[in-house]
This record gives sequence, structure tokens and C-alpha cells, in this order.
Amino acid sequence: MFKINLMPQDKKFFDLFNKLSNVLVKISEEFILFLENYQNQNTYVEQINKLEDEGNSLADELMKELLSTFVTPLDREDIHSLTKLLASIVNHVHSVTRYFDLYNIKEVNDNVINLAKTLKSCSQELSLLISRLNNMSELGKISPHIDEIHKLEYQGDKIFRNSIKDLFTNDYEALYVIKWKDIYNRIENAIDKCNDSANVILGIILKYA
Repeated sequence: MFKINLMPQDKKFFDLFNKLSNVLVKISEEFILFLENYQNQNTYVEQINKLEDEGNSLADELMKELLSTFVTPLDREDIHSLTKLLASIVNHVHSVTRYFDLYNIKEVNDNVINLAKTLKSCSQELSLLISRLNNMSELGKISPHIDEIHKLEYQGDKIFRNSIKDLFTNDYEALYVIKWKDIYNRIENAIDKCNDSANVILGIILKYA
């Protein structure tokens, strides 16, 4: 039995989404390298700055295409939401990197590295999801990645809660607590936005698959 594909076949949006999701994966990988090589961080900071610029340029291009294209391959609201979420995650990673300098952080800890690794895993799963957006008839290949992002978001919440508990149950100086609470929160927010992106994609699947 033939299945009719009701989705317009304009590929430029899918190509741009793939490029933007690849930037997300790269910046999350660079963020881990930044943390794991913190005493020699300048090279990674420079690369993170470049990736943020690239992500913003791709998001701008997506918005221009959205405004100039009469018939889009996905609902306009979904394209807009997914673009804003992906760009926001990239910007979150760039922002939190800058806060290590602003807060004069001298050394990193396992909690922040574990949060960053969870974010990287979320980014990788999200990139795989986006790479299959133009073939959503293969629902069985898409759903496991959505489920995995939900699991990773739960894992990130657990690491975040344990990290905050550590701050308030040990004898840290107040300024130390304020700095690290903000950093943890920013990374956890980025993980949440990965989960939000997966939910947008789930909504797209329900419309078109």
C-alpha cells in the first residue's frame, strides 16, 4: 500500500536545520574540552565564540527563508519554534562559557563536567532527530531518539539537584555558592531546551507521519 507524502519537498529548511544542529553538537563538544582543559582554555573559548556566530547566522538565514517562502515543508510555527530553541541552546553554551571568566572561576568540578556531558548527549540525539525530519514516515527510527532525550533530561535534572544539594550541604563560602548555582542552572536550562526541541519534533511527527 502506498503512503502519500503530504509534505512539500523544499529541502533548504532541512539543510539549514541540519547545519544548525551540527553547530550545536560541535559547541557542546568544545564546551567539554573547555572544561577538561580548563587551565589552557583560550583555544576552546575562541572556537566556542566562532560556533556561536555561525549558529546565529544559520538561525537568521532560517528566519529569512521562513519570511520569504510561501509554502514551507513544515508548519511555520514549528519552523520558528525549532529555530529559536536550537539557537537558544547554542547561545546558552556560549553564555555559560563567558561566565567562567566573569565569575573568575579558578577550577572546575565533576558536577559541571557531568552536566556538560549530558548536554552533549542531548545535542547528539537531537541532531540525529533533525537529520531525519525530511523522512518522518520512518517513525520507528525517530521515536527512540525522542525517548532518549527525555531520559537524558531526567538524568540532567538529577545531576542538577545533586549539584545544588552539594552547594547547600557543604561549608562553601556564599559567593562560591552563588557563582556555581548560576552556572549549573544555565547548563540545566540548555538541557531543558533540548527536551523542548524534541517535543516540538514530536508534534511535527504527529502532524505528518
